[in-house]
Amino acid sequence: MICETNWNNGLPYSTDIDPYYWDFGNGYIPFFAVVGAYNVLYYGDNAVTGAMTIVPDAVESFNSLGLTGPIEDQVTFFNEVLTIDVSEVFSSPNGDVTVTVDDNTNPAIAETEITGNTLTITALSTMGQTIITLMGDDGVMTATDDFQLTVLDPNPNIETLEFTLEDSPAQANYPNNPNPYDDTYIDYRWTSVMVEEDAAIISMHITGDLFSDNYASEGSLWMTSPTGTDILIADGFTAGTNAVDFEIADFVTQPCSGLWIIHFIDSYGDGGHGLSNGAFIIEIAASGAPVVAPTNLEAAVAEDDVHLTWDYENPAGRIKPSNSMPQKTEVHKLNKELFSQAKQQNSNLRDRLLLGFKVYRDDAEITYIEDMDSREYDDMDLAYGTYEYYVTAVFDSTESDGSNTVEVVINTNPSLAPPSNVSVTENGLITWMEPNAGLGSILFVDDDGSIDIGHTNTYPQYEIILNAYGATWDYYEIELSDNDGPDAAYMANYDLVIWECGEQWTSSNTLTVNDEAALATYLDAGGFLVLSSHDYLYDRYLSAGAFSAGQFPYDYLGVESAVQDAFTVGVFQGGPEMVDIVGQGATAGLTVGLQDI
Repeated sequence: MICETNWNNGLPYSTDIDPYYWDFGNGYIPFFAVVGAYNVLYYGDNAVTGAMTIVPDAVESFNSLGLTGPIEDQVTFFNEVLTIDVSEVFSSPNGDVTVTVDDNTNPAIAETEITGNTLTITALSTMGQTIITLMGDDGVMTATDDFQLTVLDPNPNIETLEFTLEDSPAQANYPNNPNPYDDTYIDYRWTSVMVEEDAAIISMHITGDLFSDNYASEGSLWMTSPTGTDILIADGFTAGTNAVDFEIADFVTQPCSGLWIIHFIDSYGDGGHGLSNGAFIIEIAASGAPVVAPTNLEAAVAEDDVHLTWDYENPAGRIKPSNSMPQKTEVHKLNKELFSQAKQQNSNLRDRLLLGFKVYRDDAEITYIEDMDSREYDDMDLAYGTYEYYVTAVFDSTESDGSNTVEVVINTNPSLAPPSNVSVTENGLITWMEPNAGLGSILFVDDDGSIDIGHTNTYPQYEIILNAYGATWDYYEIELSDNDGPDAAYMANYDLVIWECGEQWTSSNTLTVNDEAALATYLDAGGFLVLSSHDYLYDRYLSAGAFSAGQFPYDYLGVESAVQDAFTVGVFQGGPEMVDIVGQGATAGLTVGLQDI
């Protein structure tokens, strides 16, 4: 389309373009514009010839494969994976477009692959830049799209190089400038910096006080790299003296060694722009790249438990604010925005790559906490003693040095509880239980035959004893003397079973065969048994002298032999009212008085 505001040339008149004509023209020069299929724009404010010349190309663009969605430059970090949709990068009147990777100028930086409409970029572990070229092919025509990929070290050991810049030649407002110039480096050799260090650039700044005269728009600040690349740092200055901090992103990841030239250019040729109190600052990736250890480790002790807490910050090197002039070229603006985004990501980088923490006690790892947000750990149930702790940060490929070390002491002089249940028999035998010892839950089995046979009821005595002890206990009564008592599963709920058979003496009224089997299972599982019976052995093993393996008294009560009716107790039976039974073997030293009731 060609439009103008003059009817006489026979071209379409556009009232929409007319306002722009007055902006670009001088009142009588026509304004021409040509727009093609893929945002191809030509405009001219002189003769119509230039616009007419490009019309065939603009018309042909509607019949050609074109670049409709170019990919912006990308910034990423070691070992990260980027995925980019390439379905809208190219467009063609001929139909579908196949997109492939045509070139990767530095494959040591990243690997590329296209599957369907997805471009996958896998960053490697080398800082640098590469140009990736995509090719679109519709079967008839091809087109390409280039973009730059920058790969940064996510955890650099940053070293700062700072060079003082000599003041540029003194400047003053036109027409009183004492040192006019076209180019300060050509005319006055201002200025250059030789960098000896050979390391990758993380960031670059120029700071100082910038003076610009009353024709500030004529000035611009430039830089030439050691490889000869010229870039515009800033232009469109503000008249007067202003503090500046220009961040230069164009050389990130490139080597810093060599001669860097910094200079002003004045488009009119009479100078008027200068820098004083200037500094050239480069942050480089130094060797070693250490990771940062946790700090401020503290320990709190509660009895035999230790509660650890620590801090972990995520430093990412010095990041200075930018006061770069907004009038930089569009390409430089794009690079700067990408780099600023990368620096912002870098400020949270250590958390992003952090996997967790390891806790060490006495130089031995005791736990790995796979939580990068964790800042505490509890070490429980420690034995008495002195311990030292430190913590490290764990990353995907390395581990930090240890934090500060803390020492804790676990109750080396504990306040011990006294023995419990101390008692003395009439014979002077003293018994007690160890401190804090307890029998746990108790089951009392009443198998004394007091209900159905009329034997003496033993329950009241046990009730007094167990309650006085403060025991937790339950009661189980066998109502018919020849019935089975609780089974093994029932007794398994208790730490101790007290089975009282009282005066039972015949017909398996003490322990039945099933009772013995249930008790055997219970004892095998770790239970404890107190069996009280006048005549259990007489009832079940009347003819027994010696016992053998496979019999309950031998296997579980430790009885090897028994003598039945060894003596008689009770006046009615023709014996004494009471006798003392003197313990032997495991019961040596224990005397029990036996009385007929």
